[in-house]
Amino acid sequence: MNFASTLAPWSQPQFLLAICLVTTMSGVIVPAMRFAKTVYYLTRSDFKTVMLPILVFSQSVVAWHSTTRFLATALWLYMVLIEFCLSNQSSGDSPVEDAHNKPYRPIPSGLMSVETARRLRYIIPFVNAVLSHYLGGRLAVLASVTLTVIDTLHNDIGLARQWWGKSLLAASCYPMGELGTIAVARAGSTVNLHQLIAVAVSAIVNITTIHAQDTPDVIGDAEAGRKTLPILYPTISRASIPLVLLASTLGVMQISDAHPAFVWLMVIFCFITSLRYILVRRPEKEMPSFVLYAVWLSLLHCSLSSLKDDILSNGLTMRTDLLQF
Repeated sequence: MNFASTLAPWSQPQFLLAICLVTTMSGVIVPAMRFAKTVYYLTRSDFKTVMLPILVFSQSVVAWHSTTRFLATALWLYMVLIEFCLSNQSSGDSPVEDAHNKPYRPIPSGLMSVETARRLRYIIPFVNAVLSHYLGGRLAVLASVTLTVIDTLHNDIGLARQWWGKSLLAASCYPMGELGTIAVARAGSTVNLHQLIAVAVSAIVNITTIHAQDTPDVIGDAEAGRKTLPILYPTISRASIPLVLLASTLGVMQISDAHPAFVWLMVIFCFITSLRYILVRRPEKEMPSFVLYAVWLSLLHCSLSSLKDDILSNGLTMRTDLLQF
């Protein structure tokens, strides 16, 4: 057998075509995997604090469900999350802070440059506005545009460097995200009274407990010059976390008509989370407390899935009085 006969099968057109296909696919698959990796690490730390609580909330307060609307809701929320992450992680000293707190993120890990992130940050709001129009109508567009304004105030103008700006704006993202996901889940239908009350309660809970999310980032925030409550008032802010968690839990118990399992799980996680925030005070050990907080918040949202009739009737009376006024 000579060398030419050995190579003969590989010189056939089908083998050459297969080699070309493999080469072409590798040129597509490798960039696609890099893109997926970049997007995942861009949003990785926000799955438990944004995606999970808000998706649970929207699905809890919407009366009917479908796989298509759930996927549309998840897509809308993930797109506005990407917008916020691009803005947040490329502005000011955030790359320096992330190099210490979250080195896996795209900019400190080299998957994306600051310039690329900034360019995408100014393109994606227009994409999200169009997507919102098709998925959730005017309310979803309003929520998307409002979130873009919050992004600008939080990251570009720099209000996040002050504790009140960071807390107020970060907490404001939640009700806007909740309204947007409800609009998409309902395919643009009008938001009802139950959902408005649930959003209002969720907003109050978030604005009073938002500083619990800053405890794992104390070291990085201090290096970046941010003034968060755990940095300015470490003792008072930590002592307030169990109090506001307990007050929020008791308040929701008074108005909730959800399944008792959700309510009692919320109570159990309230005590577990509060106890850990009291006992564990080292910044490098804060992440489990933060995860427990995210689970408690999701259970609280589940408890808002059904409200007592007297709460809804009082809200309806108040709404009628306001309209008559």
